[in-house]
Amino acid sequence: MNESGHQVLVEQDVLRRRLDDGDLPDWARKHYETFRETMLGDRDGAPFPCYFGIESERNGDALYT
Repeated sequence: MNESGHQVLVEQDVLRRRLDDGDLPDWARKHYETFRETMLGDRDGAPFPCYFGIESERNGDALYT
């Protein structure tokens, strides 16, 4: 699942490693951080409305394109 190229799925651990290694542009880091905060944080006192999305992000099971 972690082939290079367009329209491939990337596992969370690979994405996070690429971010940590500086292999992705700054905009990608900012976008992922915002996405993760949205999924795992609260907005107006309420969590993100998709339980499965929250759990997949929290547990490292999410896939990214």
